[in-house]
Amino acid sequence: PEEELRDEIDGSIADLEALGLPRPKFLAYPYGEHSRVVQEAARAAGLLGAFTVGGGRVRPDVERYAIPRAEILRADSGWRFVWKVLTLKPTRPSTRPRFFARRKRGER
Repeated sequence: PEEELRDEIDGSIADLEALGLPRPKFLAYPYGEHSRVVQEAARAAGLLGAFTVGGGRVRPDVERYAIPRAEILRADSGWRFVWKVLTLKPTRPSTRPRFFARRKRGER
């Protein structure tokens, strides 16, 4: 599992670079889901930090691999958007399927 996780992150970085995009410096965890193992994999991949949807404000002492962010969805407009930005409350755990699909390096 840890090796698959490293392959997923490294493969995603390689996919972006293959498209001619610059190497990413940060990771946004899919739906904010993360753990210490995922944080260590992001660090090992040479990323400078990663974002979660845990809520809260960014402070100088925040863990670089668990930086809070607000989850803004397409339907969040008007007052709903403003409310999310002003309150920065944690997002409910997602009921969506896990984003990390098991794949071998080089597969898309």
